[in-house]
Amino acid sequence: MGVSRCLILVFMPLVIAEAVKPDLFTGALGLELTIVGIFSLVLGPVIGTS
Repeated sequence: MGVSRCLILVFMPLVIAEAVKPDLFTGALGLELTIVGIFSLVLGPVIGTS
């Protein structure tokens, strides 16, 4: 579980950096982190991890 979480935390900013222009990086990363946070809040209790 730790390795997969680490890969997600390391590779997602790299993927976002390659997908958007440099001046849009912070907004895109913030949007991705918001979506992941909402996803975790909604699905965490459903699957029993929170």
